[in-house]
Amino acid sequence: RLSARLGANGFTQELVDPALQPNHLAVTFADPRLWLSFPSTVPRDVGICAFAPAGREEPWDKLCGVAFLSNGFDVGPDGLEVQVCGVKKIFRNAEAAFRALTFGPIGVDEFTQLSGTEVAEKARKLDGKQDLGCGGFGTEWAAMMAVLDAKFRSGSALERALIETGDAFLLNHSGRSGRDRPWSDNSYGDGANWLGMQLMLLRDKRTGWTRWTRFIASAVDTATGRPFYASSGNAWQEAVQSARDALEEELVRQPEDRLSFQFGHASCTPETSELPDEANASGAESEPHVRILQHMESSDDEQNLPLRRYFRRLAGAGSPGPERAPLSQVVFGSLGSFLGLAALGLLHACIWERGALASAHLQMLLASFGGMAAFVFSSAFRTPLAQPKNVILGNTIGGFVSVSVVEVMKLAGLENELWLSGALAVALTLAAQELSTSVHPGGGVTALCYVLISSMQRLSYVYVLCPAFLGSVVMVTLGMLVNNVSPARIYPQGWWFDQEDVLRIHRNNDGTSGPLRVGYFAKFAGAGVPEPPRPSIAETGFSFFGSFTVIAAAGL
Repeated sequence: RLSARLGANGFTQELVDPALQPNHLAVTFADPRLWLSFPSTVPRDVGICAFAPAGREEPWDKLCGVAFLSNGFDVGPDGLEVQVCGVKKIFRNAEAAFRALTFGPIGVDEFTQLSGTEVAEKARKLDGKQDLGCGGFGTEWAAMMAVLDAKFRSGSALERALIETGDAFLLNHSGRSGRDRPWSDNSYGDGANWLGMQLMLLRDKRTGWTRWTRFIASAVDTATGRPFYASSGNAWQEAVQSARDALEEELVRQPEDRLSFQFGHASCTPETSELPDEANASGAESEPHVRILQHMESSDDEQNLPLRRYFRRLAGAGSPGPERAPLSQVVFGSLGSFLGLAALGLLHACIWERGALASAHLQMLLASFGGMAAFVFSSAFRTPLAQPKNVILGNTIGGFVSVSVVEVMKLAGLENELWLSGALAVALTLAAQELSTSVHPGGGVTALCYVLISSMQRLSYVYVLCPAFLGSVVMVTLGMLVNNVSPARIYPQGWWFDQEDVLRIHRNNDGTSGPLRVGYFAKFAGAGVPEPPRPSIAETGFSFFGSFTVIAAAGL
């Protein structure tokens, strides 16, 4: 046993609680560290310990026996102690402690007695009141590290259980995409798996091992979690993807009755096991059963697995829909979009259509600006698609690509083949946006507008400057001026032009830390939210093929 080998370090106590006995060889995959350091080395397998996000236990929790790694795991009567805004508090689980930190002074007493499932509900109610100082730790990354350090405190049974995972890769595998993408694998393997990463870093710190730490540090800044280079070819992101794929394959091989038993008995939390009988009598499948179907196929049907998986995806990933925005935010978003488009219209009417500029036939209004306003001013302002880099660079790329495509088609004598010009313009725009991590739907509309509206083509490359570039700059500027009036909004969330986190922990004159208080103009610097990783080349290829096919089919 690993505990025997660690006897010299004082880790000799046997694990008694069955919930704290990991099975780190239940799932294995090719060790990514060997290929990184020694490409000619014969590959060997390393274990995977997969666990589900906070909230409920999943089949892979039972398979790997590491449900205790989840932030929703109840740590027992002693709880875990974390300092929130200078006040020491005891929490039942790591998720409660982390959420308390993200809400700062508001969360000091709100989360102390909540279970993992109750924490999520409370966080939804408090959404929009987050503390940018993360309870005194500055960033969510640092706050989570502090919470995990308290949960797996030195000498505790949980620390010994963490060490018993051995050299395994720790994977926070989500049953749904679109939920906790930075902290989990996002179900499909494209998430950053920050929670698994931090647990591996903590395990190396407690044991003195450095092999996983060196591997992680080669691809990711261990102080922030940010990748050093694109997700395409990023060693850490590829390891997350490979581990997720290996887990999925093992789940497929598991007998159906075994997984069903796990869901129907020990793995059910009160949220699922106490459903009223009427819900089952309606004939609808329960949510756990839907997730079983997402992760498991009968071993008898393995030869048909790719086809079955493809058609199952048509039913959706099971991600919950967004909550309805408060009426105040709806009114705020409507007013903002009105002001944004009205400003562009006034600029067009008062500048471009008067005097000497009128002969230049410059344009300031485009159909794409309607969609742009919907992102910048609605409750979607937090999404990556609405951030300045995506809006400005993504829309400018659309203008440049469309002009270039039209010019090339003219040289080839194919200027009348609008279906081909439109399909190429949109597909190449999307590919360029993904490669530059600046995806913005408005950029595709900007590209298609130039191809379809012959009067626009008189502008040639001037179209790139105005309206593609200048219009998006005006929209972002107005988004900053209008959105930041609301106490519940900070726009932008991040500039992402190779910047560091801007809003950091506030330091008092005596050197102590305190909650960050952000004024109106300080919000213009951004919330310091990290940029999402760049999609892989394969994903970009799919995007190109899909967009080209759709536009070409519509044109034909």
